[in-house]
Amino acid sequence: MQLLFASRKLISTLIFAAAFLVNVGLALAQGQYQRGQTVAGTWDVTFFLPGGSSVCPSGPDCPLPALATATSDGTLIQTAAVPNISEGHGVWTRTGLRTFLLRSKYFRYDQDGLLIGSSVARTIVTLAENGMSGSGTYEIQLLDLQEVTVGIPFGGTATFKRIVP
Repeated sequence: MQLLFASRKLISTLIFAAAFLVNVGLALAQGQYQRGQTVAGTWDVTFFLPGGSSVCPSGPDCPLPALATATSDGTLIQTAAVPNISEGHGVWTRTGLRTFLLRSKYFRYDQDGLLIGSSVARTIVTLAENGMSGSGTYEIQLLDLQEVTVGIPFGGTATFKRIVP
């Protein structure tokens, strides 16, 4: 009987310790968000494209939705609602107080699905002090299959909102 009571007490203690460690981990992660010193996480992004492009034929600052996931090791994956481009893969680095540089590459395809080149996006983001939102500027350079610049780079502004449970 005492052995059964001791086993239950040990199990209860282990469950409590595990729950405590999970809560400490969540609090530490939340503290990073609140200080705005990491971009690691998943983001709901809106890029504002200049009017007159094939993606945004009318009006200035056409909104384009995207998703971005930044991992703690500096890896970046982005998906934008643009026809004929792949997901973007890249990297991010902290450059200052709540400021980050994101760089990613996408493959571009023609209307028939044939690879015609790539695009490289460079984005500078500044997070709010709470780390839950941010804004920034971006520039996109179009490249052909030989990685030679095609046309004039273009850019605009972007907003970021952290996706949380």
